[in-house]
This record gives sequence, C-alpha cells and structure tokens, in this order.
Amino acid sequence: SIECSRQSLEALPQARRTFEMLARYERCREAGSFPEDVLARMQEPGRDFRLLEGADGFELYRAVYEEPRTVDALDGEVNVWRITNDLDEPCDLGVEVIPGQREVAYAGYEDPAALTIESFDPADAADAYVLGGGNQYEQYVMGNQKEITDTGVVMAGVTQSFETSDEAKVGERSLAYAATNDTDLRGWTGIGRHFDEPLDLSGYAGIGLWIRGDAGYEKLRVQLRDTQGRYCDHLAAIDFEGWSLHTFPLQGEGFDASQVEYLLFYFNNITRRESVAILIDDVRALPDLNAATGVHSPAVVVNGERTEFPTTLEAGQALTCTRADGAMLWPVGMEPGRPVDVDISALRLQPGDNTVVFEAAGAFPGDVSVLLYRMWPVRQ
Repeated sequence: SIECSRQSLEALPQARRTFEMLARYERCREAGSFPEDVLARMQEPGRDFRLLEGADGFELYRAVYEEPRTVDALDGEVNVWRITNDLDEPCDLGVEVIPGQREVAYAGYEDPAALTIESFDPADAADAYVLGGGNQYEQYVMGNQKEITDTGVVMAGVTQSFETSDEAKVGERSLAYAATNDTDLRGWTGIGRHFDEPLDLSGYAGIGLWIRGDAGYEKLRVQLRDTQGRYCDHLAAIDFEGWSLHTFPLQGEGFDASQVEYLLFYFNNITRRESVAILIDDVRALPDLNAATGVHSPAVVVNGERTEFPTTLEAGQALTCTRADGAMLWPVGMEPGRPVDVDISALRLQPGDNTVVFEAAGAFPGDVSVLLYRMWPVRQ
C-alpha cells in the first residue's frame, strides 16, 4: 500500500510517473503476459528491466544504467559520456533529465571578478586547518558527544582526516576530507581555518566551490563566520559521485560579510559503521548569483547526431525519453505527463564505443540530474 496525503503527492517530483509505472506492472501481472522462464530471468541479481505498454500489449526491455550524474556546467567534461554498447547490433538510448531544486543554482563561478578565498594549491594548504594557535574554530562546531582530537572536532567514536590531494578540479590540488563512523549513531565531524586578516566580502553576492562526492549520502556543511561569530552557510547532500559545483548566497542573520574570520567544513549524517571521503576545491566569492531559470531546449547528441527537445524544464520536472515510448514531460505532482513532439530516431547506440553529450540553450542553471541507459527488447 501507499500511505501518503494527496497534498504531499502534489509536491513530489515524478509522482504521477511513479503511479503509472506501478499500475502498468499490475496490469501486466494480472494479464500473465510473460512465461515463467522470462520471470525467472528477471529475478537474477544485478539485472534491470523496463516494462512498456503499447497498442499490441506489454514489451519487456533489458536496461543497463550509467552512473547517475549531476551536470553543473556544460564544460565538455561532466556533460560528456563514453558509453560502450557490447551488443552486436544497435540498441536504444534511454534518457532522463531532472533539474534540481537548489535555491541558487547558477552563478558566475568563472567570472574574472570572482575572488578565490581558498585554493588548496600549496602543498601545505591543509596545515591551515590544524586546530591551535590562532585557529580556534572549535568554538563554532556544535554537536552531541563533542570531542577535540589531534585532527580536530568530532563526535565520540568518529575519526576524521584532511590533507591536500593532487586530484583537482581547478588548479593543482584540492582538499581531501574523510571520516569514519565507528558508532551506531549518525556521525559528524568538523574542521576550519582562521584568516589572520578578516576578509572583506561585502561586494560579493555568494560563495561557490567544487565538491567531488562519493554518493555516501552524508552531508557537507560549508560555513563562514564573521568576527562576532555570526554565520552564513550551505548544506550539501552528498548523494552524487564526481565533481559538482555548489553555490549559495552570502547572507545570514546579522552576518557581516565585511569581517569574515573563519571558513569551516562539517560532515553531518555520516551513516553508522561507514566511511566517507570527498574532495573540495577552490572556494570563491562570486560577484553575482542568478536564480535558476529552467533548462531551455535540452538536447542529447549521440555520435554527432543531435536530438533537441522543444521544451523548458523547471525545477522538479522531468523529461524522459526512449525510442520505444517517445519523449514525455512530467510536471511535479499528480498531473499527467505530456508528450513532447520530437524525432528521437537518433537516440541509438552503435556497437562499440559511443560519445553522448548533453546540451541546453541559454544560461545553464546547473544542478541537473542526467541518467542515461542502454535498453533492448527481451526476446522470448
């Protein structure tokens, strides 16, 4: 059963699509559409399938998914996939595009007027985060079972480490930040650095930084403190793998951006008996922040052949597309999906290696989840 209020469903991205999928599987089950040998193949661990329904009945497809990816910039790296089709014939490419709902998703991170306040490029950059001397960030790290250790502030039973890494998104190095939770509770840690001369960021609108996630579902809090201890911060859910650009407004209750004294990073929500590890790179003060304006005319280019979808995706909406059932735009909540009129015959992967590029028109908001997968009919 599903126990949920209609009001909650109306706020849930892809709610209607989920219910339609459940109904389709129920109709297929009741119709007994597939023989026992096909059902047995579906139970093999690690295999995924897609069930489609057309005028001639139900069609079952094998599906092999690429790792979900958050596209924050159309930079020729994060928006490009190399996908190998190991079949002896072409197969379909399935596409799902879902804009995120960050409060601020587009920023001038590459603007020449942006100010880098932490690059981690010097080999000894991590030394600035060692507790002691003029660096008394522990006063700002709050949490249950708080302990102060040689590596900083942690919850009892949690350990942490930080050091510079040669793997970087910008420049030469990044900060490798990791923690291990040996308790049966959700764990936390914290590190920070002190600026000998307070930074004057009053002329800037926001903060941006790159995070390479580990999909561990921990949370990273990025926080600035002024000389009076007032703060502004951003909580990033690390539900992604790879590099992702995060931006947030430079504002907080009473926060004085002209007197920034500390920069802190906290791990929150570390799963019990688990370890997490991320990279952090180039923290910049940004001159402008622009609220997300939607993803305009999203396009998928397969081996040079472009398929552009004539629509705009707002936060929480979804575009789904397979050659088997066409392109659909799914509004938030229980409103039915709407077909998108577009020729998708180019969404085919040839045997061997294929290059797939995701593109969009106009200002790109970032925080766009893109899922690609191979699919082909199950032969009975």
